[in-house]
Amino acid sequence: YLSGNQSISTNTWTKIAWNAEEFDTHNAFDSATNYRFQPQVAGYYQIQGMWECNSSASYTYADIRKTGASHRVILVPQAGTSNPFFGLVYLNGSTDYIEVWAYVVGGTSPNTIYGSQIYTSLQGFMVRAA
Repeated sequence: YLSGNQSISTNTWTKIAWNAEEFDTHNAFDSATNYRFQPQVAGYYQIQGMWECNSSASYTYADIRKTGASHRVILVPQAGTSNPFFGLVYLNGSTDYIEVWAYVVGGTSPNTIYGSQIYTSLQGFMVRAA
């Protein structure tokens, strides 16, 4: 999860800096430098979470990126509320990783992504091995 607030500019993709962990049973999450989920077992993973910001914009996006490329973009039609995202993705267990990026359309910069497990959290778990 995001432990403290993060600033995000309007009309700019920004990686969410998930910098704290509740638990990480297989040491698959980097909460110190790259803020990414990189499991070492090949399989299908459910990625889900939410982020919330104080934006006055009319809508926002969350982008689940697989190894740097957009995998699933989720539109949230009302900014200033929880922005849930989810997706099922195959990860190869070695080089594939997941990051989540946020985008605020319109509104006034800077916007603040709220820190705390209540507002901004990420989960990744294996559904089935490859």
